[in-house]
Amino acid sequence: MAQAGSSCEASEKRSNLKRKRNSTDEEVENMPPEKIIAKEDDLNDQPGHNVVVESSSCSSDDESNEQPRSVFTDIDYNADSFLSPPSIPELPNCVLSPLENVARGDCTPHSNKRPSTSKPLCPSPPKRKCPLPGLSWADPTDVWRSMCECDTRSSMKKNPNMFDNHPKLQPRMRAILLDWLNEVCEVYKLHRETFHLTVDYIDRYLTNTDDVEKGRLQLIGITCLFIAAKIEEVYPPKIGEFAYVTDGACTAEDILLEELLILKILSWSITPITINSWLNIYMQLASEGRGAKRRLLGESDAGASALRGYTFVFPQYSSLEFVVCGQLVDLAVLHVDVNKFPYSAVAAAAIAHTFDEDLALRVSGYSREALEPCRRWLAPFARAVQRAGAVAAVRGGDGEHVQRAAGLRLICPDLNLDESHRIQTHDVSLDMFDQVYLELEQPAQRPEHVFPPTPPQSGQKSPRAESATPGACDRLPGASAD
Repeated sequence: MAQAGSSCEASEKRSNLKRKRNSTDEEVENMPPEKIIAKEDDLNDQPGHNVVVESSSCSSDDESNEQPRSVFTDIDYNADSFLSPPSIPELPNCVLSPLENVARGDCTPHSNKRPSTSKPLCPSPPKRKCPLPGLSWADPTDVWRSMCECDTRSSMKKNPNMFDNHPKLQPRMRAILLDWLNEVCEVYKLHRETFHLTVDYIDRYLTNTDDVEKGRLQLIGITCLFIAAKIEEVYPPKIGEFAYVTDGACTAEDILLEELLILKILSWSITPITINSWLNIYMQLASEGRGAKRRLLGESDAGASALRGYTFVFPQYSSLEFVVCGQLVDLAVLHVDVNKFPYSAVAAAAIAHTFDEDLALRVSGYSREALEPCRRWLAPFARAVQRAGAVAAVRGGDGEHVQRAAGLRLICPDLNLDESHRIQTHDVSLDMFDQVYLELEQPAQRPEHVFPPTPPQSGQKSPRAESATPGACDRLPGASAD
């Protein structure tokens, strides 16, 4: 019975469909030719559907041979609904974890980036003389111009007055954080480039954010070190080790979440040319100049130039000399005012204080007037390094008389000898930084008179004598003037 009922219903539907098709065919036959063409065009213009307009010549008498066809003449539909997925109601943020919210691009307290308005105090000139030798793989002028432009853009991304946006933070907190990260780099034998990338990330993050809490500063620092280690190190420490050095203050989940926030603030621009990179280039250029003095007799200038272009990518400078400059740079980056100058200028000023100013001008392409502000600012740091006596300053532009017998074993006895000069060392202290900070903030006032002043006459009292009389300045508050 059920089968008979279903067959009846099917025959009824087919008969209704047949009548509807026949009526449609009659309407088409009675239409003028221009309306038939317009109707065909309207149906064919519908996107995503193949509509066939049936003519009266189609036979429909034999129902057994009839093929089912789609008819859309009596159906109202919206073509856009077939092309777009159905709308799904937005889930509340509380359903998703904070990490998923950041991945979806939702607003977070750190999403409001502050545009950098800082300008470098010593900007790179538009045309610095190119000191690079002839390179076999690129045009040295184009390479040098690209490096200088990158250095200028990097300087514009940092604000030396970044702590104006963070009333709960102090510049000394940054120095303490960087000194601790320096020590962490030494413990895990991370490279100097890793440490300087970390410094760059922290300064740019603080420049582009507001109202960072004091308790989050360590998390920001260790996360920036985690990002830099993944960029620079061949075998970076595991994330659990970074969480371990914080002594329970930060977990691995906290570091992963903060990593997404920091990368979003930095716009994923995480490969700047750091001070350490510029120092490598300057030291290599200085060593190339020394190698020209020891050129073999009979070697042509063309052959020597081609050889220099090929061997320029291989470090040929003294490891001890590089560590001496690196110590001065490590002390300078503790001060927030290092962001007033481009990285290339800071490295050039370190070369000027460690070796010779003429050598620094030659390898950096700076003019003496352009480098003078940074060189003058770095002078207290150089004096602090000399007073500490950790590393003897190297003097002389050629560096031929530097004693290298002890090498880095004298300074870093626990370091590897392969690339020991590239490993970060914790050879500066906060005491050295405090001395420099006091000298910069409270410079020693010079005496007004070069020669001793003329003594007063015998009957005239000096102001100092009057102030030393009893009852003038030493009188206690509330005492009588008897």
